[in-house]
Amino acid sequence: MKLLDLNHSALQIYRTTKGNEGIGFTDAKRKLTRNVQLAIKLKETNSIITYKYGNLLIKVNKKRNRIVWIHNWKGYRDSEGWEENEFMKYILNEDLRIKTS
Repeated sequence: MKLLDLNHSALQIYRTTKGNEGIGFTDAKRKLTRNVQLAIKLKETNSIITYKYGNLLIKVNKKRNRIVWIHNWKGYRDSEGWEENEFMKYILNEDLRIKTS
């Protein structure tokens, strides 16, 4: 699977999320690519798709295959809900070589 690219400002925000403090660039790309695959698509325009993964909103530039924006809604859960698919997460972790503890 091809990794999504990641801009510097999105990486800095991702490093403020729980468990990702100090994460390296390549590991962040792996985890965020997985998260987008598991996320709910909220909105799509000509160039940007907005996804929701738990409390994380992720905007991806379709043309550049790049994560351009991240927002962490700490403590917020949408009533429509997002539920993590543990099986698919395991499969993607294996495929993307994401280390889990």
